[in-house]
Parts: sequence; C-alpha cells; structure tokens
Amino acid sequence: MFTQPVKEWQIVLGNLIGNMTLGLMQLIPIMIVLKIAFELSWGREFWALSLILFAFLIATLGLGVGLAGIMKNKFNPMLLTATVVVPSSILGGSFIPKSMMPEIVNRLGNIVPQKWVMDASEKILQGKSIDEILINLVVILMFGIAFSTFGVKFLKPLNE
Repeated sequence: MFTQPVKEWQIVLGNLIGNMTLGLMQLIPIMIVLKIAFELSWGREFWALSLILFAFLIATLGLGVGLAGIMKNKFNPMLLTATVVVPSSILGGSFIPKSMMPEIVNRLGNIVPQKWVMDASEKILQGKSIDEILINLVVILMFGIAFSTFGVKFLKPLNE
C-alpha cells in the first residue's frame, strides 16, 4: 500500500470516495424501497433527511478511516467495530430514546455523531427548517474530519 509515490491523504481520499459511492448506492435504494414498499411519505423533509444521512455517511466513513489507523492486523476490525459502534449508538440515542436515559448518559451522547444525527432528524420531522439543524450538520461533518485526520496520522500497513 505504501510502495507507490502517493501520500497517505491521497490513499485515504481515494478510499473515502469509493466508500462514499458505495454508501450512496446503498442509501438510495433503501430510501426508494421505504417510499414504494412501505408507502412512506417523505413530504418536504426528504431533502433535509437526505442531507443529514449524507453528513452521517461522511462521519461514518471518517470513523472507518480513524479505526483503520489504529488497527494492528486484519482480525481487529470486527472486534473494534463492535466495541465502538454499539456503545456509541446507545449513547447517541439510536437504540433507546433520550427521554428514557439518565441525564449523564444524554450529556455523554454529545461525544458521538449518532446523537447529532438523531437530534437533527427529530427536529426536521417536527417541522423545523434546515436552518435550525445547521449546527448539527456542522458537528456531524466535524466528526468525519476529525476521525479521518486521526486515521491519516496513524495509518500504517496492516501486518498480515
């Protein structure tokens, strides 16, 4: 991976573009199936929710790059993913409504992108405008940038 005359950020950018394309190829059919099979009415929220999901896609891709930066061998990803994704989803309110969690857990949720996605989605579904979720979008994108930067800094070839 590091034998070609390319910089680490170029490798990461290529990886992100490929994975973003793959993520969009998964997200778009899901939204279509929800619309057709389940007769889900997106209403005027469609573009706002799409924007939130796209920002979250960037954050999760950044998380993947960040995790790749600390992996020592090819067997770590599943374990590391399970120990990061599930707890962060719980903290972010993806599994349990925020109203059912103690205040300290709600505050801890601010350190994971899922909280900001759930909050933005909730606001949009309550009829609020995109202007009212701009801070959420910025925070979600900042997670992606921070995770990616971390990954680039520590990216090393995996030991087989």
